[in-house]
Amino acid sequence: MTDQNERSYLELGLQQAESPLWVIPRDLCTRCGACHVICPTNVVRFEDEYPFIQTGGCIDCGLCLDVCPGIEFNLQEMHREMYQADYDPTKMGGHYRQAYVGFSSRPDVRKEGASGGVVTQMLIHLLREGMIDGAIVIGSSPDDPTIPMPFIARTEAEILEAAQSKYSVVANTKVLRDLRKTKERFAFVGVACQIHGLRKLQKLNKRMAERCVITIGLACRGTLERQATRDLLQVQGVNLEQVQKLEYRGGPFPGKFRARYKDGSIQELSPFEFKDGAFLNLMRLYMPPRCHLCPDYSAEFADISCSDIFLGGKDGDYRYKQGTTVVVCRTEKGEQILKGMVEKGALYLDPIQPETLEMSYSHVRRHRKAIPFLRIQDLRRAGRPAPEYGIEVKSRFSDRIYDLFYRATYFFTPFPRLKILILRFLYSPLGTALIGLKVSVKKVRRGLKARKAWSRGA
Repeated sequence: MTDQNERSYLELGLQQAESPLWVIPRDLCTRCGACHVICPTNVVRFEDEYPFIQTGGCIDCGLCLDVCPGIEFNLQEMHREMYQADYDPTKMGGHYRQAYVGFSSRPDVRKEGASGGVVTQMLIHLLREGMIDGAIVIGSSPDDPTIPMPFIARTEAEILEAAQSKYSVVANTKVLRDLRKTKERFAFVGVACQIHGLRKLQKLNKRMAERCVITIGLACRGTLERQATRDLLQVQGVNLEQVQKLEYRGGPFPGKFRARYKDGSIQELSPFEFKDGAFLNLMRLYMPPRCHLCPDYSAEFADISCSDIFLGGKDGDYRYKQGTTVVVCRTEKGEQILKGMVEKGALYLDPIQPETLEMSYSHVRRHRKAIPFLRIQDLRRAGRPAPEYGIEVKSRFSDRIYDLFYRATYFFTPFPRLKILILRFLYSPLGTALIGLKVSVKKVRRGLKARKAWSRGA
């Protein structure tokens, strides 16, 4: 479909042509997969997780557009429907009943998880209690560990195998099509855009809504194109044929990008923790454009949202040095599940104050609550399609200046060969030394910020 990049069903309507149509323009697509689930004739397919329509079998019902969160997700309407309150675009944490920090009571689950193992433990608990028949999670292709694959985990072993974050584009919602003709109850784990797609899907398919026992949202600053992992492996000289599994958060908290080989050995793909090393470097080069248009960092429309917590301590290190999860309980059903887990000793949870939660998300406030709306305004002025969120956010001049500089850091995103050269530099001795210096400065600043916050009683 490379010769038809600009053709989409949204823009052209149904065209009976040999070449299929993208469902919507690719720069708007979140690649959640909801359109595949809702399609009554099963003609929505995928290329690099972008959905396209095989026009010969399309009946022009428009359901794929109705369910699409990439072109429209009314934050105000959905917020009122779920929480009976107006949407507040200034709150990073969104609406919630109570926020906690905590971790799994099982050491093996906590070790395997990206932070505190809360999500994995929650799914195991729900399965053991007979509350779900399966969970929508992300694993890897058995043929290529760089390709994330959504699947329905129906055993504890499968849930454990899927532990940890996968920093790569994946249309996890699409596997719900396999559940359409069953009566299985499921838990859904996904980032904000995937939760948005699921919520719209539930409006159009009531049986799907009834059988979704719980939605667990993952905080997300943005994902990576699949090529990011492949290019990193190439630069680091990794033989993909010998790789059994890729770990984006392997080892002690907060984890590092690692390759686990078939002979049991492990190679670290970056000398630094994932956040300051590989992910940050790759994000500047491989983050999909649509991620810059998303205002929802903390998965505000999930029943329970989970994230890392990187608040600093006075020593410049993290305040929570072991894997610990921020758990934001938003709905009554989420509250009941967490309460049952704590009572049975499956989770350890400590409440945190609203200001602590907002502080833990402050590092991405501008990227999620200002920049998306600035860029949407720019798209509309240029006469190009832009996502509709049902709210208007006034921009500040300082945000506009920040965004100009921020965009410059993504200058090399469209150039594949230059990206490889940049990666080679970043992982050269000089590049590694420069990143190390930056990490050291960041640690000092984190300590100063923590002491200042603690002096105010935060």
